[in-house]
Amino acid sequence: MGEFVLAEASALSAPEPKSASQASGPRIHRKRRRDPLALVLGAAVFLVGALLVSAVFYVVYAGVVRPAAPRTAQERQLQLLSEVVKKNPKSDAAWADYAQALIAAQQLSRAERTVNEGLQAVPGAPKILVQQANLLVAREKPDEALKTVAALYKTIDQRRATRKAALAEKSVTEDLGLLDVDEAIAGSILKASIYEDKKDWKNAVAAYDRALKEDPTMTDTLTLRGFAKLNAGDKAGAVKDFETALTFVPDYKAAVEGLQKAKGER
Repeated sequence: MGEFVLAEASALSAPEPKSASQASGPRIHRKRRRDPLALVLGAAVFLVGALLVSAVFYVVYAGVVRPAAPRTAQERQLQLLSEVVKKNPKSDAAWADYAQALIAAQQLSRAERTVNEGLQAVPGAPKILVQQANLLVAREKPDEALKTVAALYKTIDQRRATRKAALAEKSVTEDLGLLDVDEAIAGSILKASIYEDKKDWKNAVAAYDRALKEDPTMTDTLTLRGFAKLNAGDKAGAVKDFETALTFVPDYKAAVEGLQKAKGER
């Protein structure tokens, strides 16, 4: 009995056996070896991502910062005219030519920006005002175009008056009609065409009068006024315009046909 109690006490007081890991001493942390295939795949994903970012950056950079190469003759012309404007920002002719080309290409929003920028660079320039009126006609805003032509006339008259005063101080005489004559004619013919679309023949004739005041030898404009007079019921005036046109260009087909119509020959 005593031996049993002693053995039991010894068993209770004996330390618990250590596990294999505890028995081997302090735990050692070993680095896990990465799978070589995973490393290769990770590097490949990173490389593809970098290439995609570079491609997107290049597309944005090439499309926004640098203009794309022109694909047509028209695009090439627009690009060249844009460069002329950049090199000559104070040239009203450069702005007007660029705006006119944009209108012809039906790029009306760009044309509007060009006209506005041109008028800021060269305020009140008649050449640019003519293109502003053309743009408004292209946007089907004829009444606003007429207002622009009125502003054009006012600007031209003021410029001529200023030159006349300056020349008078120097006792120099000059034909002031030579100043802005092309712009005055262009604005007048545009104004006449707007009134013709409205079938307002009286005002169309008056607009042609203004154009012919600048240059009375324009065969085509004389012919156009002849047809406007014919539509207005002024056959005698139409005959006179057609005959005058034919004195400058005897075989001008439109004037020949207009004269025959005015005389009732066809």
